[in-house]
Amino acid sequence: MSDSVEDAIASFFAGTPHSLEIFTALRELIASNGPAELSVASQITFGVARKFA
Repeated sequence: MSDSVEDAIASFFAGTPHSLEIFTALRELIASNGPAELSVASQITFGVARKFA
């Protein structure tokens, strides 16, 4: 994952460390099923052919 995505994730969860912990756990679960594209905007999405979370 690029530094810019990691920086965007850090900014997204700034001030909400518990939410970041939950996101990190979910991110690891999703990654355990294979590669997925992650994008950060007004929300964080995961996708392969289609966005799914």
